[in-house]
Amino acid sequence: MARTLKLPALGQVTPGWLAVAGLTVILLLVSIPMALTLFSGSASNADKALASGQYARIHVKDGKTDGNLIPPPEGSVPQPETAPEAQTPPDVMPETQTPPAQQEGEKAAEPVTPESEPAVEVEAVGALSDEEAAAEAEAAAEAAAEAQAAARQAEAAKKNTENTGSAQEAIAPIAKRAVAVPLKQGPIPAPVKEDETPPEQWDYYGKPASVAEDAPVIAIIITGLGLDKQLTTKAEALSEYITLSYSPYAPGLKQKIAQGRRMGHEIWLDFPMEPEDYPASDPGPLAMLKNLSDGENKERLDKLLASTDGIVGLVAPEREVFIASSGMKEIGKTLGNKGILLMLRSRGFGDFPAPKHTLVINRQYDPATAGSAQPLPEMLAELEAVAQNYGRAVGIINNSPATYDALSKWAAKLDGKKVALQPASVVMRRQRAAPAPAAPHIIKADESKMPGGGAHKPEAAASKH
Repeated sequence: MARTLKLPALGQVTPGWLAVAGLTVILLLVSIPMALTLFSGSASNADKALASGQYARIHVKDGKTDGNLIPPPEGSVPQPETAPEAQTPPDVMPETQTPPAQQEGEKAAEPVTPESEPAVEVEAVGALSDEEAAAEAEAAAEAAAEAQAAARQAEAAKKNTENTGSAQEAIAPIAKRAVAVPLKQGPIPAPVKEDETPPEQWDYYGKPASVAEDAPVIAIIITGLGLDKQLTTKAEALSEYITLSYSPYAPGLKQKIAQGRRMGHEIWLDFPMEPEDYPASDPGPLAMLKNLSDGENKERLDKLLASTDGIVGLVAPEREVFIASSGMKEIGKTLGNKGILLMLRSRGFGDFPAPKHTLVINRQYDPATAGSAQPLPEMLAELEAVAQNYGRAVGIINNSPATYDALSKWAAKLDGKKVALQPASVVMRRQRAAPAPAAPHIIKADESKMPGGGAHKPEAAASKH
């Protein structure tokens, strides 16, 4: 059953009611400032009183109330330590940062107490500033990176030691190449005496002979190298006495020429010229063209030669029409003055300039256009016969994967025969020493019609010499 609180009438107020009312007022006076302090964050006397542990004492007597604050008993409430207002909280140490006292090779810092260490030692293990912490972190990262790099180098060195030579051969296969007859390196030396004639370029960079002067020799030139990496590598792995001719459009031409020379090969360069089906067939931006002036063709020749180092001569292409033109005279003179040889595919050009710098081949083989012509082994046997009869023979083989196996087998069998495989410059030296009789130019069945409007008259039999 609910009870109803009945307040006394005004005339019935007793001292007990007055005491209750007074106590209520005092509690309100104390609690209101405390509430304001909690919500506003400002300091007040009540706040400080409660924080310091003081007590509130209230007296109620004869209908009157009073009270005051008294301090707590001595030692009952600990006094909090106050920190200096200017003190900055310690910086947070980065996760990857190693504390200075825990770095490798150092002992951990011992706890510091007022009795054991002075105050200055406490400051030595204090927190670092932002700049110092960043510097320490960077130094630790660099040290870790150096340690990892050293570990990787040590592991690589260990593997190289276990697999001796394998990595070197993959990077530089020429390291294992034993060259029997080395080539001259560096620029052509200037004459020592005033009346001394400097060596010509072809003679200086040409490979020396490795056989007696009266031994029959055959020169084989492989053309079109440098454009296909795998085929070029196969050609460079052939006998060092095989002559290599690189395309002027091969990327990194000078580096490829240098590698071929380090492998012991004499180096020539393919000479782009206007073909008979020009402009359907484009010989490239360095080609000699009939419709260009002598100055324009010479400028192209200069660019072509500037892209090379250490070449012996240029190899004219098959079925070209530029050599029979008037523009070839200036080109021939330029090559003769520079001491660079020119290898032609056919004879019979009349008063050709610089005859002492010209070689004419006896046989050529192109697997791409051979068709029903004789296979490579028969062509090589034919060159052997020419060399034995005339002392020298020259053959050109266009770069093709189908030729290397047969060429390698043939070169290996020459050791037991009376004919030797030699570089093209050796044939030129033989030709200058004994210009007659000249070896015949042997033509294939599909070469009976040569370009040039009758200017080319290839000789097909030895009886004509």
